[in-house]
Parts: sequence; C-alpha cells; structure tokens
Amino acid sequence: YIGLATVAMKFDYNEAATWYNMYLAKEEEINIKNPKVYVAVAKKIAKWFYSGSVIKKNIASGVDCYEKAANFEDAEAEFEVGVAYYCGMGKEKNNENAFWWLNKAYEHGEKRAAMLLGDCYYNGYGCTIDYENAFDCYLTLSDKNYQAQYKLGICYELGRGCEQNYQFACYYYEKAAKAGLRSARVRLNEIKEKGGYKDDSNK
Repeated sequence: YIGLATVAMKFDYNEAATWYNMYLAKEEEINIKNPKVYVAVAKKIAKWFYSGSVIKKNIASGVDCYEKAANFEDAEAEFEVGVAYYCGMGKEKNNENAFWWLNKAYEHGEKRAAMLLGDCYYNGYGCTIDYENAFDCYLTLSDKNYQAQYKLGICYELGRGCEQNYQFACYYYEKAAKAGLRSARVRLNEIKEKGGYKDDSNK
C-alpha cells in the first residue's frame, strides 16, 4: 500500500490518500506491526485533511487521523488532538479530554502545548486550578510568546503561582505590549498609575 501510495503521489493525491487509508486499515487489522510508519502516514493524511490543499478539507477526519497517531504517544499528534478538544474543532469541546491530551503532549516534549495547558491549569479547565503549574507552563514560552508573557504579567501582578512582584509584572507586560498586545499595555499603564512600578533604569 505504501509503495502504491508513493507512486500515486506523482499523479493523483486523492488516489494516494486512498492507498494510505487502506494501509492504515490493514495495519489496524494486523495489530500494527510497524508503528513508526503507521504514525507517519496517519499524520500525513491528517495534515492533508486539515489543509484541504491535497484532498477535500475535513477537520473531523483530520483529527481522527491525528488521534490514531496520538495513541502511539506521538507528541505532535497528541497536541493536535488536545487543541481539537480544547477548541471544539473536529471534536465536541471537552475540557477533560483537552487537558489529558495537552498534558501528554507536554510531557512528551511538545512545547506548543504549554500555552493551552497553562490556561487549563489557570482556569481549571479539565483539572483543578493550579496556579503554580500554570505559571511554570507560561514560563517555558516566555522568551518568544507574547501571550505567555502577558499571562506571566498577570501571575506576577496578582501573585498567582509566584510571589507578587509588580516589577516583574511590568517587565512581562512591556514585552507583550511591544509585540502589539494592547491589553498588556493597558495593564502596564494601570500599574504605573497606581505607583506600583518603580523605574530603576537610571541607577
């Protein structure tokens, strides 16, 4: 099936997808003797369903393919399934399932899961509210992700998951604001107006 799919890729993507799907079905019948190939094929088809550039777009079918791969502890696939449950995209929205898959993805090294996983911990989506774990998740993305920087600012401002520190709050709000996040600029200005920010840059 893989060989036929590879040949078909040169002429007809829909036919290739058919052969790949036949391969997945056949592997499932024989208890999947080659998990690595199975996972790679499942993710390939999932991406095709998501983009709609190769075969007809079908998010639900894409999620189903990602879930096939996720069952073999593939971090990327676990993340995509978690996002699907979190957003209600291709799956019925389910916070418990979202948290479960996002947590598995994060444990398996998928850093992209940290943002949504942090939100789960912070808001109690599918789990008990845990500000410390939320803070740790946001911190892993603090270098480049302005949304994580904003959430860290909130944590430091309110003392959630960390010791309250207006200087650190302003530091992260400033970074997020420079990236264009208006709400970060608003909170930064509010702290400054209340006198909670002390500029030590001239010392």
